[in-house]
Amino acid sequence: MKTQSSFKLPTPHYKKFFAQMHKATVALGLLGDAANDYYRNVLRECAGVSSIKELPSLDAYNECLRRFAIDAGDFAQPLDYLTEKMKRYAYIIKVTTHQIMQLARLDERTARNYFDSIMRQSRRDNCVVTSGETFYLDIPPGDLLLFVKILDTHLRRLKKRHFPLFPLSFNDRVRYVFEGSVFMLEDVDKYYYSRLPFSALKSC
Repeated sequence: MKTQSSFKLPTPHYKKFFAQMHKATVALGLLGDAANDYYRNVLRECAGVSSIKELPSLDAYNECLRRFAIDAGDFAQPLDYLTEKMKRYAYIIKVTTHQIMQLARLDERTARNYFDSIMRQSRRDNCVVTSGETFYLDIPPGDLLLFVKILDTHLRRLKKRHFPLFPLSFNDRVRYVFEGSVFMLEDVDKYYYSRLPFSALKSC
């Protein structure tokens, strides 16, 4: 049975989507019904949906934009979309690693060391340190996604143990604080994790 995604594309993304689609339809010489058919075909082929309102994720959105850019002959744009995806993976790695430290009651300053141990266990300990907590992962996008999945699996286990009634989905607007003998959820602003040390950025 098909389940409906809880993802909702942010409203500002609509403008960019249709602007890129317009460039593609102009380049392909599509008008009217042909342009509408193209819109539906791209959504179906890139995301398995029939409307922009049904897009299941930002990755699906970016796949559509990449297709529009290629059809418009703008071959530099797909690289930009790939870079944005890598930045997103790197941010998820950062947040997830810090939240694991919080729920494991470990010093968050050891987040980088913890991630290094995951790299070694996966036999991909080829990160290039640039300065301090910032480093570059010279690995393919699929491998970077592998680390996202490994960390997410561990974090979900900890969430189930301490917050069995709460959603297990990624949430960068909270931190976990141990008070007395229980964990508490503390709301944080959208820049909280961005300001913390430790950055795993995919190299070009």
